[in-house]
Amino acid sequence: MSLTIKNLSFFYEQQAILEQLDLSLPAASISAIIGHSGQGKTTLLRCIAGLEKPTNGTIHWQNNLLNTKSKCIPSWKRNMSMVFQDLALWPHIKVKEHLQLILKYNQNREVINPTAIDEILSTFEIEAMSHRYPAQLSQGQQQRLAIARAVISNPALLILDEPFSSLDERMTFKCWNYLLKWQDSVQSSILYVTHDLKHTIEQTSHIFNMENGKLRQQEQ
Repeated sequence: MSLTIKNLSFFYEQQAILEQLDLSLPAASISAIIGHSGQGKTTLLRCIAGLEKPTNGTIHWQNNLLNTKSKCIPSWKRNMSMVFQDLALWPHIKVKEHLQLILKYNQNREVINPTAIDEILSTFEIEAMSHRYPAQLSQGQQQRLAIARAVISNPALLILDEPFSSLDERMTFKCWNYLLKWQDSVQSSILYVTHDLKHTIEQTSHIFNMENGKLRQQEQ
C-alpha cells in the first residue's frame, strides 16, 4: 500500500504551484511535510486525495494509477481521508451525526466496531457535545471532530493538514496517542503537514521540506 508520486506538476493560471515533484512512501508509514505557508503543501495533499487534478505527472497508490491526463479517480474511491486546514465540517449536521454519516456510506463499514463512535468522541473529549452543531463548538472542539470524522472509517491513508493548530499540548498529545495506536492496529499510513520541524513526532519515519513547490527529504 505504498504511495509513489512521479514528476508531479500543478499549475494555477499559468503559475507553477507544484513543479516536477517526486515522492515515495512505504506502506504503514508516518510521514511529514514541513514548510512555510504558500509553498504548495496543501495543494500536494489535495492532489493525493483526489480533490485537485495535477497538470502533469502520476500518483500511484495501493498499486493503482490514480491519475492520467484524461482521467482522475475520484476521492471517494481512493480509501483515504483528509483533515483540512479549514476543517470543512458540515454546518447543518450534529457532531455524532458527522461520524454516523461516514460509517453509513463507508465501503468498509462492516469491519468497524459500532462502538467506535462513542469511543472516539470520548477520547477526543467531545462526547458531551454529540448533539451540538459545529457552530456551537470551540475551534479546538471543531478540530477534534474533523480528526474523528477522518479516522472513523479506517482509511488506508490518513492525510492531516495542520491538524492540531488549535489544540493545547495536552490535547495534541492525547490525539496523537490515539492516532498512533490506531495506525499500528490497522497498519494504515499517515501523511501530515506542519510548519515547523519541532512539531513533528518521533515516530515519523520520513520528513520532507517543501519550498517553492519542490520537496527535499530531511535527514534524520
